[in-house]
Amino acid sequence: MSSFVAERNLRKNRGFTVNGFINGQVIGDIAKLRLGLFRIGYNGCGVLALYNALKLCGTDISLEECIYYCDKYALNFFGLFGTRISRFRKMFTDKGLNAVFYKGKKAVQELNRHKGTAVLLYKCKGLFSGLHIVCISIGEKTKVYNLFGNSDKTYVFSSAEEMLEKVGGKLRACLIVR
Repeated sequence: MSSFVAERNLRKNRGFTVNGFINGQVIGDIAKLRLGLFRIGYNGCGVLALYNALKLCGTDISLEECIYYCDKYALNFFGLFGTRISRFRKMFTDKGLNAVFYKGKKAVQELNRHKGTAVLLYKCKGLFSGLHIVCISIGEKTKVYNLFGNSDKTYVFSSAEEMLEKVGGKLRACLIVR
């Protein structure tokens, strides 16, 4: 079934091009692209984090290729609950990169030691809030891509910890690109 959905979405999403990094999954035409059985505006934070992380690592990747990969290998219940970042490792490996998945307290420890690119899965604050996935670049400052789905801005913080504090998020897992 996932192959059928992936092929269908590939046809529907064909011809959409984007240059550079993506912020704002609910803004403009990007929100209309298909991921699983839904639109990226609903469940696309993971695929945008994957795309942005691969771009940060210098790979030649298209958003169309990332969506196709997620449709085939990384969806949670056909996209109802977005994507699984633990499944992103294969895409990084296919592109010649090494990515390591951590969850829980180990994710926090590894993230605090890391410089470079990472994909974070965190729980948003609030009783009925869900999970969100972002791409970050850690250096002198920490840049966060697609932090808010309704903003086309890349946010800058002193650390990943500061970002999580500001949004009230609790880190659940991370994929660190080495």
